[in-house]
Amino acid sequence: MQNIISEQLIIDFGYHEEIFNAYRVQHNHLEKIWISGVKLPYLPESIGNLKHLRTLDLSGGGIDFLPTSFGNLKNLKVLDLSGCNLTTLPKSFENLQKLQKLYLRGNCFDSTPKLIFKLKSLKYFDVYDIDQLDFPAYNKKREK
Repeated sequence: MQNIISEQLIIDFGYHEEIFNAYRVQHNHLEKIWISGVKLPYLPESIGNLKHLRTLDLSGGGIDFLPTSFGNLKNLKVLDLSGCNLTTLPKSFENLQKLQKLYLRGNCFDSTPKLIFKLKSLKYFDVYDIDQLDFPAYNKKREK
């Protein structure tokens, strides 16, 4: 009998950390997680153990902060944190060097998080609703 490895986790209409942690322990080969629209009290530190994760959608979840282990998601390519309550990103965020798409609209940032400028693979960045946009390369061109 062949082992079936689930690569996707979709949680709708409720969140229970026990379910998430139990699923993670048994399915650490997850590549995609959608927990969109589910109010999360916090994101467990164990999220950093999902080394194969490529897509993570936590939009509308109301998360206040990301755990330090978030920087361990080095294969992450798409990250949607729209509509959360983030005010800052952890320093480990700069480790997400494969990240290509980042959605941060609707958060509580006062200005553009500087760590995003260290993400060399980033091709798309949604910053709608950030009060003070600060893009150094763009601002230098405008000043000339």
